[in-house]
Amino acid sequence: VANNFIYTLSNSSFFNEITLNTSIQQGLERIEQTQFVQYPGPTTLSTSTKEGENVGVFAKSSFISNYMTDGKPLDMNARFRTTGKRNWLGISHTYEFGADWRYSKNNGKGDVYDILQPPSSTMTTRPRSFKDIPATQNIAVFIGDRIDYKLNKHTFTLYGGLRLSKLLGVDKSYTISDQVFAEPRVNFQYRLPQFMIDGKPFQVDITMGYGQFYKQPTTYYLYPNVQFRDYVQLNYYNNDEQYRYVNYMTYVQPQENKELTAAKNIKKEIRVDFAYKNHNFFVSYYNEEMKNGFRSVNQYNINSYKKYDASQININNWTANGPDLTNVDYTIIREHSAYSKVENGSVTKKQGIEFQYSTPRFKSINTRFTLSGAWFETKYYNNIPVYEKPTVSIGGIPGSFPYIGVYENDDAYTNSNLNYNLMMDTYVPSLDLTFSASVQGTIFNNNMREKIIATPTSYIDLEGQMHPFTTADETDTVIFPLLGTFKSIV
Repeated sequence: VANNFIYTLSNSSFFNEITLNTSIQQGLERIEQTQFVQYPGPTTLSTSTKEGENVGVFAKSSFISNYMTDGKPLDMNARFRTTGKRNWLGISHTYEFGADWRYSKNNGKGDVYDILQPPSSTMTTRPRSFKDIPATQNIAVFIGDRIDYKLNKHTFTLYGGLRLSKLLGVDKSYTISDQVFAEPRVNFQYRLPQFMIDGKPFQVDITMGYGQFYKQPTTYYLYPNVQFRDYVQLNYYNNDEQYRYVNYMTYVQPQENKELTAAKNIKKEIRVDFAYKNHNFFVSYYNEEMKNGFRSVNQYNINSYKKYDASQININNWTANGPDLTNVDYTIIREHSAYSKVENGSVTKKQGIEFQYSTPRFKSINTRFTLSGAWFETKYYNNIPVYEKPTVSIGGIPGSFPYIGVYENDDAYTNSNLNYNLMMDTYVPSLDLTFSASVQGTIFNNNMREKIIATPTSYIDLEGQMHPFTTADETDTVIFPLLGTFKSIV
């Protein structure tokens, strides 16, 4: 449902027009999936949603899993804008002031399934209702003024504006909850006086622009689901179902980054237009830079759990809660546990040149030609350390490598391409129709991976201590695999 309200004021008023746009949209989404699941052998599951030791269950060897995603997205928008126009001292001012508000919330049930019969045994999350995720609200105010001025045959146009925005409803524990983002923008155009060539006017326009823009983190970035890491401490299987028992140590890992902030993008552009005898040509250059873009990175915690000796289980000491583990030997195992977190850790730099030339319509063939093209270049790299763990194991135990490498960079690339488009349009007066054809192509397309530094700057052990990586470590048989983590993609 949308509504547009426009109210026109008298010319003597400071503001001449008031506009109010509102909209509300309610969606209903439902996806159902029925899947047959069969495990290759006895499979255990933990159903705990709290951190600590818990008793799991033995899942059925095969079952029909019913999975549903229920979504009820609600989007509301309101925008108020008022404009006016005045002349002061020979200078024309066209100004605006306004505010907008956006609200987004999903009131659906989210993923719904029986946790004893999940669609996948490898799931590391538990069902979470969409309605438990806070709403996203953004409010902004803006102001701008376009100035038009003529000095003899010189024409100047200057637009200056400022937009202030803020996220609402964010918990105070988030850094972004107190931040207000200012987005200034300036555009300037200068039309030079016409000068004559062969009795025809030659026109030149110069346009320059500068602006700052912020990309707010999405709801998923601010409120990701927690990760559940389930470690089997004891798995005792008996042919008699009443003597089957599995014990877990569950860790609940939050994955939100409360230091996350909006990504800032700065854009600069300059353009020159030429016009002569119906020949029109323009060329423009732009440059964009974002130094704190969003990036999903690996983080590691150190988790510990017990590994009981299942051979010491005595079913004669069985209790209502399972075997008596008081006198059962166990070892303590410590390992690094990986999880993902979104950081302001990527840099994107873009630049490009665009051009277009159009001819007058040639009378002999009644055809006009338009040639356009562009060169683009994009550079991407990270500006925060990268944490990676080699896939090698010690003693044949998966995940047993005891160190995390800290590297300067991982995935970095530079992409560039040059393309063109030639269009021909012909007007046929007898049919009052215009026919057009175009030829498009790419002159080159380069994708270059930047060299990845495969040597870590430091590494973290199972005590959480960070150590500098030295030349002596390159020959250490245990630490040496840290050098190979990135070699496959260098």
